[in-house]
Amino acid sequence: MRLADVEFRSGASAETRICLRTLVLTGMTVLALPLAAADAPPVAQVRPVVDDYFGTKVTDPHRYLENLSDPEIRSRMKSRGRLLEGSA
Repeated sequence: MRLADVEFRSGASAETRICLRTLVLTGMTVLALPLAAADAPPVAQVRPVVDDYFGTKVTDPHRYLENLSDPEIRSRMKSRGRLLEGSA
């Protein structure tokens, strides 16, 4: 027996069925949000670097991430690598 058949036989109106489905989906979404946030990688800080290319200034907010000699960046790259290995 399908859920749709049960709802139809119960005499529930279409609006009631829609409200119940919306409540169930909203509840499932709210319960899943902390799980998704726990697995999310940390957000990279914005540290703008401005380069001048023949008079045209170009701003790169994440250029500092290219400096692999910086211990902070190396640590970040290693932790991201571990995060990706764990999700495979």
